Amino acid sequence: MFEIVIMADCPETPIGSQCDEPYECALNGFCRANLPEHNVFTLYYGGKKACELYNLGITEIAEIPPIFQLNEKQQIQRSCIVNNNTHLDRERIQLFLGQLQYPLYFLDFETFNTVIPLFDGTHPYQNIPFQFSLHIKETPESGLRHISFLAKGKNDPRPDLLDSLSRNIGDSGSIVAYNKQFEEKVLKDLSIAFPEYADRINSMLPRFIDLLVPFRAFAYYNPSQKGSASLKKVLPAVTGMDYMGLEIGKGDDASLAYLDMTYGDLSDEECLTIREQLLAYCGLDTEGMVRIIEKLEEITNK
Repeated sequence: MFEIVIMADCPETPIGSQCDEPYECALNGFCRANLPEHNVFTLYYGGKKACELYNLGITEIAEIPPIFQLNEKQQIQRSCIVNNNTHLDRERIQLFLGQLQYPLYFLDFETFNTVIPLFDGTHPYQNIPFQFSLHIKETPESGLRHISFLAKGKNDPRPDLLDSLSRNIGDSGSIVAYNKQFEEKVLKDLSIAFPEYADRINSMLPRFIDLLVPFRAFAYYNPSQKGSASLKKVLPAVTGMDYMGLEIGKGDDASLAYLDMTYGDLSDEECLTIREQLLAYCGLDTEGMVRIIEKLEEITNK
């Protein structure tokens, strides 16, 4: 390792399975910069299959021969690239949309997870929620109402967050999240830490609807997603909205920004700027889910 670190030039290591195992290498973008836009490493869960194709001299998904074994989702991805179109399974999307019960609550949490616990009763790397965004749509015809919470001060943010959340989510209606396991886990942890809210939280959990589901199932797929079903890829593919204009564009960045704002040595003006950036980022997550639902309803009703 030390010999590699002190080398004058970057070692010439061919692209291979070691680039993503056991974890994705931080230099993948650098090493693959000259590959085509829809290269085989953007194949949905390509793994060793992508490496096999690359070693065969096939770099573009469109070049994958029909006889090469791809699973159903990978076949959809290849077909969309070759034909430059969007795949849409209307029946499957309509079944998903049919689960939604108004009023709709679109929920997203932001958390931090420090190695050294900051509050009593917490453990290393525990996700501590400090922010949520909640967009509410009472009926299919009604406008949107937006509720946001972003903790102030150095005290444990969870009690105030729970109080605000419990007051703003009603007793009926679907709670929509993107990759709902994260929001559910945050709430389950909160119910343990604050048992006085356990009944309230437990009544919310069965109402969650995961907007990730139709995209993970490839009921909708656009080539611009590049094999990903993440919200950051799905939102622009479906609606044209994106995170490009935001100073904070990822959850990890939001966590660091909050910790810097709360515990760092920043001026009041700098803290205010970060606060506005955090509100904009988390707010786009939930507004984005609203717009995705609206677009899915529009395209399946054509």
